[in-house]
Amino acid sequence: MSDLYEHVSWNDVLNHLDTLNIANGGFTNSLSGTLHLPQKGNYFLKLAQDTENAKWVSKEISIYKILNKYGFKFTPKLITTDSVNRGFLTTALTIEDGWDWSNVWSVARLNATFESMKILSDIDLDKADRQVFETHRGSYFHNGWIAINKSYDKTRFIYDRIDKNIGLDILKELYFIHNFTPNKDTLVHNDLRSGNTAYSEKLNAVMLVDWPWAEIGDKNLDANALLVNVSCSGMKLPEKYKNLLRPKELHWLAGFWLDCAYKTWNEEKVEISESFIKSANRALNLANEF
Repeated sequence: MSDLYEHVSWNDVLNHLDTLNIANGGFTNSLSGTLHLPQKGNYFLKLAQDTENAKWVSKEISIYKILNKYGFKFTPKLITTDSVNRGFLTTALTIEDGWDWSNVWSVARLNATFESMKILSDIDLDKADRQVFETHRGSYFHNGWIAINKSYDKTRFIYDRIDKNIGLDILKELYFIHNFTPNKDTLVHNDLRSGNTAYSEKLNAVMLVDWPWAEIGDKNLDANALLVNVSCSGMKLPEKYKNLLRPKELHWLAGFWLDCAYKTWNEEKVEISESFIKSANRALNLANEF
């Protein structure tokens, strides 16, 4: 770190919380946004607001430390944390500095994102660092179709919201992926979408943020989830990326997203629930093109 960063403390953060420009959206209730420190500049702050979220923030801090340690340049630099790892400060990627956080995709942005993913997967983690990514595994390793099939309420919720042209049959979904098991062999971000991929046209580079779901997981699931997000934005997938789509991965993701949609709907997080439903519908529509 530079001398400038070494002189940023958590007390600096606490003394200037009034400058926080709170970010909109996000799937957690962490307090986050851009914080301005006089004579030092702008930074990004994330601060857990409850005990459950604090566990994920703590994991994200550990991941930032590891990524910075291995010189992974496609993510912000960790600047400082509080004493109990409930909050952290990183370098900021602001719109004013040319970073695009919109849901508008281009071939250049997609290429840069896949380049970042490739370099991430090539990191040769030592045993201790690998262990960090093998704890708190994400729900992609849970078959959402099983959970849906076991619950009448979930089943009705899903059938009421799925695109009718898909012709959904949950029992057929279970049969189709009954022998599918996600791999656990590649370092992946596990939550790649427009809101977590800041693109700089000037640098022709993408920075990846929001790391709590990162793990030693399945690169094909990671890629297919990203491509569903890109397709949801309205961009037509280039042929080389359409060739990365895989039916079983798409059906697996759809089950996961629909299970999440039911949960978030009950938690009255309707906007988030609808985003899961949109992703699931798109995944199943893409799978039906095979």
